[in-house]
Amino acid sequence: MRKNGLNLSPLLPYSKSMKRNHVQRRAHRLEYRTKYIRGYCFVFSYLFILVTTSQIFVIQTVSSFNYQPTQLNALFLRSSYDGISSSIQLLAKKDNNSGDKSLFENEEHRPSRNVEFVTDRRAALLSSTSIAAAAFLISTSTSNAKEISLMSAVKSGKIDDLTLGVGQWLPEKSLAGVSSASSALEIPASFSTYASRFLINYDSSVASWWNNQEAKVSLLSKNEIRSRLGESFGGLSQSIEVACQKFVDKRRSDIMTSFDQKCSSSGTSSTETKELCLKDKEKYATTTAYNDLAELFISKYGRKVNNAGNFLNNAGTAEADLALRHIGILFSTLPSSYQPQNVLQRLANDTDKILPLKQNQIPSSLDQKFTENERELLSTEYRIQYSSATKSYEISPDVTLWQIGFGDRNGNAATATVFGPLASTPLKRSLPFFGPNIYTLLGISGGIGCAMTHTFVIPLDVVKTRMQTNPGQYKGVFDGAITISQDEGPKALLLGAQATIAGYLWYGLSVYPSYTFFKRFFGLNLDPAFALLHANDIALLAGAITAVIASIGLTPLEACRIRTVADPDKYMSLGLKGTAASIAAEYPDEGYRALWGGFNSLVTRQVIFGSIKFLAFERACEVINAAFPTLRDGTITALLVTLLGGGFAGALSSVVSQPADSVLTYVSRKGGGLNIIEGCKVMIDEEGPTSLFRGLGSRCVWAGTIIAGQFLLYDIFRTILGVDGKDLSQVFDVVIDSGMIIS
Repeated sequence: MRKNGLNLSPLLPYSKSMKRNHVQRRAHRLEYRTKYIRGYCFVFSYLFILVTTSQIFVIQTVSSFNYQPTQLNALFLRSSYDGISSSIQLLAKKDNNSGDKSLFENEEHRPSRNVEFVTDRRAALLSSTSIAAAAFLISTSTSNAKEISLMSAVKSGKIDDLTLGVGQWLPEKSLAGVSSASSALEIPASFSTYASRFLINYDSSVASWWNNQEAKVSLLSKNEIRSRLGESFGGLSQSIEVACQKFVDKRRSDIMTSFDQKCSSSGTSSTETKELCLKDKEKYATTTAYNDLAELFISKYGRKVNNAGNFLNNAGTAEADLALRHIGILFSTLPSSYQPQNVLQRLANDTDKILPLKQNQIPSSLDQKFTENERELLSTEYRIQYSSATKSYEISPDVTLWQIGFGDRNGNAATATVFGPLASTPLKRSLPFFGPNIYTLLGISGGIGCAMTHTFVIPLDVVKTRMQTNPGQYKGVFDGAITISQDEGPKALLLGAQATIAGYLWYGLSVYPSYTFFKRFFGLNLDPAFALLHANDIALLAGAITAVIASIGLTPLEACRIRTVADPDKYMSLGLKGTAASIAAEYPDEGYRALWGGFNSLVTRQVIFGSIKFLAFERACEVINAAFPTLRDGTITALLVTLLGGGFAGALSSVVSQPADSVLTYVSRKGGGLNIIEGCKVMIDEEGPTSLFRGLGSRCVWAGTIIAGQFLLYDIFRTILGVDGKDLSQVFDVVIDSGMIIS
């Protein structure tokens, strides 16, 4: 039955011509309910994906008006309330019309009642999706109260707002080649790592950031927690080391320039200045620079000093007194030639006065437990003392400031110290926001990569399609290529080129930005600890949703390609647009909807294959880079890693999806209304379990080559367009203001 172009037959619960006996009514009702549930689930899934996709854009738009998450939830809850009302009304109507007798009393009124029923059902269906969206928002905002509190803490005390200096996130490429190595590595690793521990305890913004890091990894295994916290701590230590080194370099340069000007001026130089000009002015300038850095730490985190440079006892607090002791310990880790000894002497005397050492007080041991607890500082038993032997200040009781080079979990070089690890690169993060321009460039990169890859293999696609549509016609791929070329000419190997290029251009345009979007979306909206624990699951889910989106556009184009290759005499001259119109004309009842007839089969293959592809690629690249960290440093070697990772991803995806692909092919060939489960059972009974993996070797080679080419070209064009990994990453840079120091 059709009404206003809408086919209502599948929605009509009963046919007028159906016999009225009880058995047939029950059978038809069961069949109808099955179709009803399937349709409900399909539309619900589609709308949920649509709502999820648009949700982040809504949040980003509304956030500009300073809406809070609870206000956003209220908007969705309002639609949910309407949805509940519609659902209740629908159930009430169904309840009033329930029963076999009432269903058959007024047959002439059935169509209008069904139209009303369909309208109400759609309203309830759309509203139910709103309920799901509201539940999703509520679950990520109210039930995860810990994340909300953590996010509030970040907003109120970001690591960017640390007291030591001005923190800023800069593009990773802007700091390429800039490291502490360019500054002669004056600052030892022990100084940087103890400074990070100090900031975690005495800087509110750094402490808030560290709380977030600990909460984020709280659900992981103990070893994984240690690894990830060590990585974050090492990155912070490197950022602090670079900041301190830049401060010292700047101050040293200013002091030496000032001395040069004084020494070059005639008649104005004092005797002291002349002596300094004759002596090692660089050493003096370096010591003075570290002295200024120590004074800066004291002014930021310690107690006030008077004009004579002495600490004001009445202005101190217990926390500030402890901070002074740790500042003294921190600067005693410097080499003797760089130690600000005047400041250290002052700190040592003041610490002994304010925090007298108790008799028989045993210092805590610096074991592995201490090293792995980045929050812990040296206990009050540890002081600084002047050593006449080394003419420098040292930690007492003695602490061995060892440092050992090692590789972190990603294969990057790092340095282990008694106070924790020091990374070779500053603290890093992904861009907090990806705008439309980034997703557009990712789509362009993916579209060009996929279109080029499949353009190269069009002849193989033609042969493979002929072998599938006409089994037994060719002995193999090479025989098929030769036969087609001889019988139909070389141009026949390019049949369906328009549909292939258009299809996989759409595939790349939709898949790569969609995967990035959904992976980030789930990662940002779920509880951080939950998201990190289920990172693989999120990647699989993002890949599956991406495959559904890609299949929507790929299905009609694939249908046109298969028709053109299978029957070139009829479709080749029509072109892509003409082929689509011809297929639609062959099915007047369905029209252009007939182009999506193979959607279920294609989307099943794509979901299984696509969800594994991205996850396998990412993990393969991580393993290769961890085993051979130098490969990521060069452009050619980095692309080689991409090529190997893509090949592995394609092969593994083939292995995982091969059984489903074999069953779908078998079902489509057999026909007869078999579903996937029944088809699998019949296939195993007739051909054995090994039939599920028939042709696996060739499929792995085929898919591995295709996917490797896709990821390789994708990475090449990402680099060209400026959206590669380094373009989408930021490093934490700290600028310590030297303007407050008076020369």
